[in-house]
Amino acid sequence: MVVDDNPQMRMALKQILEAEKHQVVEAENGKIARELIPLESPDIIISDFQMPFLDGLELLRWVKMNQKTPFILITAFGHIIETQQAFKDGADDFLTKPFKKADILAAIQKILSAQTPETPKNLDQEFCRIPIDDFISNDGIRIGIHIRLSPEKYLRVAHQGDDIQAERVDHYKSKGVDYLYAKKDEFALLVGFNIKLAKMVKSSTALDFEKKTNFLRYTTETVMENMMVNGVHKTSFNHAKECMKTYVSLLSESESIFQIMSALNSHGNWLYGHSLGVSVYSIMIGKKLGWTSTVTFFKLGMAGLFHDIGSKEIDLRILEKDRLLMNNEERTTYETHPYRGKEILERLPEVSGEVVQIVYDHHENCTGQGYPRHISKDKIHPLSKVIAVADHFCYQALKSPYSTGAQPREIVDKMIQIYSQELDGPALHALGALCM
Repeated sequence: MVVDDNPQMRMALKQILEAEKHQVVEAENGKIARELIPLESPDIIISDFQMPFLDGLELLRWVKMNQKTPFILITAFGHIIETQQAFKDGADDFLTKPFKKADILAAIQKILSAQTPETPKNLDQEFCRIPIDDFISNDGIRIGIHIRLSPEKYLRVAHQGDDIQAERVDHYKSKGVDYLYAKKDEFALLVGFNIKLAKMVKSSTALDFEKKTNFLRYTTETVMENMMVNGVHKTSFNHAKECMKTYVSLLSESESIFQIMSALNSHGNWLYGHSLGVSVYSIMIGKKLGWTSTVTFFKLGMAGLFHDIGSKEIDLRILEKDRLLMNNEERTTYETHPYRGKEILERLPEVSGEVVQIVYDHHENCTGQGYPRHISKDKIHPLSKVIAVADHFCYQALKSPYSTGAQPREIVDKMIQIYSQELDGPALHALGALCM
């Protein structure tokens, strides 16, 4: 049975199904369908959502209460809330507009052949959770948008190129939808991250997968426990935290980057925590500056995570000293870490040249007295200036061998007093606004 108030849609579906030797009964709305179902006893019902008198969701509930007939709902980005509810109410499958003939036939075949269902596959590792704001685009989205119905069921609700209106996004946010999902490979293309997703098919790979899962869990705990300091705006923090969880999940798909991340952590738990902190606060500052690009946030997050990667080659006894207590030789050694980081990252094909540049420049300053190159303000990468502000802040705000942590407002006031000439003004004041 095909249920749709659009006669052209009913006719198109009927022609497709009858060409495959299926018998088709039409109903122009849910109310008529409810009257025909006991008489026709359809094997499968395909229904639109929006119809007069009785919509698709109401029809689904009636069918599952009275008939148990397999039910396919036709959905779209505008029906996210209803689609989530329909899944809970027992919808057997979904067709997302615009769909193709193959999609219809595959959904029907799936239901007809589901006599001995296979153990469902957990898909959580194949998708990235992304803040809903990041999908707004005047020129159409650049990746497919999915919603998570369960660990085993993700549904594409918008296709590449679809126009997503800000009003619709605001409506979903008001209903509690803060995150949407993208396939990791599509998201990697969006942010320019060159990876081939690992296929978990061999036992040796399964061990790597387990190690990665444990590492990601540890990273999440580190973000939660070590990054949050009193006085920071929680909404901004949560946005940045979720971005970082997404990016770290994506980065871990690359064997070489995962090894670098693990080395950074093994060199000192506090160093990894500091790096995560700089990533999170850099994204927060960028958001406070009014930036909205997912690609920009990815660059900030990645550069923040790896800004001190050159430190892993420096004696831990030097790293654990307060900079003011280092002698000339130790300070000279320490100030090589941006260059060391540049050399490490340049060997990784996944890392863009721009991210390498941001890492290389993060200790240059606006007076031209930074290191390692002492370049002028106008030659410093703009995102490096944000990383530098976050780096200064995290050295004092987060616990480490040379810091017990301090109140954010006190730190920012001190940074403005002492470093206002060295650090980027807009980025520094954006951090101050976060810590009000």
